[in-house]
Amino acid sequence: MKSISIEHSEEILRKMHTLVGLLYQDTATTDSNWFHQTTWTHKSKTEFLDWLTDFLIKNRYCSKNRARHEAEKIDTVYGWRESVDKST
Repeated sequence: MKSISIEHSEEILRKMHTLVGLLYQDTATTDSNWFHQTTWTHKSKTEFLDWLTDFLIKNRYCSKNRARHEAEKIDTVYGWRESVDKST
């Protein structure tokens, strides 16, 4: 997968924050463990993965066949922790 631009990285971060009800600010990600500071529901995580998969395809970061795999890799490294209650 080609490198994601700064502008697109910020768009991805804004989407992540929005899905958990937070406002994205440039300073929100300066702490090395920023992504461990909140959780999201299984539903929010799935919505993000679907959105990111489409985003990666639309912006030609990777092929349709690789997009979900790449989205899941990004989530594994930078995604919020998933809440214990997976029913929501």
